[in-house]
Amino acid sequence: MLKNRFLGEGFILVCIVSTIIALMLYFGLRPKGYRPANNLQWVDEGPGVAFDRFAVAYTDEGDFSFLQESGFSVVFAARPDFSGRAGFRFIMVAHDGEDGRQLLIGQWRNGIIAMNGDDYDNRRKVKRISVEIADSKETVLVALASGERGTRLYLDGQLERSDPSLRLTWPNSAGASRLVLGNSVYGRHPYRGELAGFAVFDYALERDCAGALFKQWKEAGKFAFSFENEPVMLLPLDEGAGEIAYDRSGNGIHLQMPARMQILKKEMLVPPWRNGSRQSGLGVDVALNFFGFWPLGFFLSAMLARTRRLQRHYGWVTVLFCFVFSLSLETVQVWVPSRSSDMLDLIMNTLGGGAGAMIYAVLGSRF
Repeated sequence: MLKNRFLGEGFILVCIVSTIIALMLYFGLRPKGYRPANNLQWVDEGPGVAFDRFAVAYTDEGDFSFLQESGFSVVFAARPDFSGRAGFRFIMVAHDGEDGRQLLIGQWRNGIIAMNGDDYDNRRKVKRISVEIADSKETVLVALASGERGTRLYLDGQLERSDPSLRLTWPNSAGASRLVLGNSVYGRHPYRGELAGFAVFDYALERDCAGALFKQWKEAGKFAFSFENEPVMLLPLDEGAGEIAYDRSGNGIHLQMPARMQILKKEMLVPPWRNGSRQSGLGVDVALNFFGFWPLGFFLSAMLARTRRLQRHYGWVTVLFCFVFSLSLETVQVWVPSRSSDMLDLIMNTLGGGAGAMIYAVLGSRF
C-alpha cells in the first residue's frame, strides 16, 4: 500500500513538472504580439513613411569611408509619436557589426540624441549631443552635423546645440556598414512615428546652409534639395507605394522596406546594460523571471527527492536543470521574432529555480 502511494505521488509530481515545463515553453517561446508583416506604411498625404512597433528599413552594406574624412551631416524630417515613451527608440543607425562604434540618432522621451556607441542609459557617460523637441503633431527638420569643428544639432534650420569637443564618426570597419531606419539591427528598439525625408551629406553643415535647407524643404513640401548641396544620399520618400525608397542622389544607396519584418543581426545573452529597450519595466521582468521559476524548482526537487540516485543531491540537480532549461530558452529566443535573449533572464530564472529548491528543503517534510 505504501509503495503504491509513493508511486502515485511520484506520478502526480511528474505530471505537475511536465505541465510547468510545457507552460514555460509556451510563454517563453511565443512571439510577443508579433506579426510577420513589416509594420511600416506609406503615409496617405504627402511624402513619408510611418513606423510602428515591428518595422525596419535598411540599405545594403556598402563602403561609407568617404564620410570619415571631412565630416558628415544627416538631415531628416520627423514627426515622432510621444505616446508610450518607454525605451530608447532608434530613428537612424549606421552599423558596421559592432555596437560600440555605431552612429545612432534616437529618441528618448522628448529628446533627440546623437552619439557613437551603445550607452543608451548614459551610465558610462559616453559623450553625446541632444535636444528637446516639442510634444506636438508638427513635423520638424532635424540636422546633425559633425566634423573638425565639433558637432551641431539644428532644428528647423536653427542651431540648438553645439559641442566643439565632440566629433562623431560614421562606422565603416572592414570597408562596409549599413544604414538602418526605424529600428536597431536587432529589431528591439523601434521608432514610432513618421519620417518624411532623409539625406546624408559628406560635409558638416554650417548654420546658413542648414537654414537654406529648411527653407527649401518648407517651400517644396518635401526633400527637393538641389544638387548644389551635393547630397551623397537623398531619400525624398515620395514613392507612395512599393518596397524600395530610391536614392535620388545618383549614388544608388536605395532603402529597402521588405514586406516581412527582418532581424538583421542576432545576439545571444544580452547584458542588461546594453539592452536599452528594457530600461522601463525592468523590475517587473526581474520579478516575473524569478518567481516564475520557483514552482519548477519546488516541484522538481520534490520529484527528484523520491529517486534513490538523486535523493541526496536533488537541490544541486534542480539548480543545474533550471540553468540548462533557461539557457535553452534563451538560445531559441535568439531566433524568435520580437523576443530577445537576455543574460538577466538566465540569472533570475536560475535563482528562482534555486529558491524553489530551498523552499522544498524547508517544507519538504510537510509536503
